This record gives sequence, C-alpha cells and structure tokens, in this order.
Amino acid sequence: MEELQALSQLIRSHRYGYLKPRLVMPLRINNMSPWTYRVLYEQYFSHIPKLRVLWTPSAVTYMLYKPDKDDYMIKEIFGGDVTANQQVMVVWKHEVHGEARIWRLLGMLELPSHTRAHSFINQHMQKISKSYGIPLRYLNDGSHLDPSQVEAQSGTSKSETLHD
Repeated sequence: MEELQALSQLIRSHRYGYLKPRLVMPLRINNMSPWTYRVLYEQYFSHIPKLRVLWTPSAVTYMLYKPDKDDYMIKEIFGGDVTANQQVMVVWKHEVHGEARIWRLLGMLELPSHTRAHSFINQHMQKISKSYGIPLRYLNDGSHLDPSQVEAQSGTSKSETLHD
C-alpha cells in the first residue's frame, strides 16, 4: 500500500505541486493462484487498444494499464468503486529474479484530471506497443513472466504453466 501511495504522490505533486488526495487501491485478493490470475488477466487486463505505459521514477520500473471500468472487476480485485470520470490505472512492478523478469500486480491508482494525466503520461512515461503479448506463464500472487521472455528461461519457483 505504501508503494502505491508514494507513486500516487509523485504523480499528484508533479508540475503544479497539487496534492489533492486520490484513490489508491491495493490488490485485495491474497494468495491468488496462477489459474485465478490468468482468468482475471485475460478478462480484464489484456485488451490491446487500451493504453499501456512504462514508468521508471527511481530505478524501479512500473507498468501502468488503463483498464475497462468494470464494477465487478474493481470490487473483486481491488475492493473499491470508481466513477466514470475518474482516471485510473492498474499498476504492476517489474522484478528480476535471476534470469526471470516478473511483473507483480500491485493495485490501482487514480490519476489527476484527464488533461493533467495525459500530460504526465506523455512527459514521463513510455508507451508500450499495442502488440504487447499476453503472458504465457502466470505465477502466484498476481504476477507473470514478461511476455517477451522465452518460456525455457522461466525456471522459477512458485510458478505454474497453464495450458488450455
């Protein structure tokens, strides 16, 4: 929760020093299985036309994704509600464990108004191409291997390959 709040404060205080409190919702589901995460990811986080960006504020890289504002998803995964006019992004943290590059789902945070949010994204974040792949390997607790990583390099513990 503290990490998400710190990210929210960085975004809010940028440029204008405006510190209006914004919504921060950490991942609510504890001990999420790889199968559950796969279902949630494919249903809510894999829509190709949606905005997906990388942000490295202080030697740590985060991936942010603009989700569909599905009430069920937001309540079930993050335990809250958002309105249609709120600008929200789902946040993953990039972690490296040996040769494995892992994205760990942290939660969701609200960005400032539409104009300020897009200005911040354009100035400080790198847009990911629309061809960003769906992960092939899902791990425990809301994490997955980077889709660009070769499956053979994924010999990590706590993992499970899922096949249809």
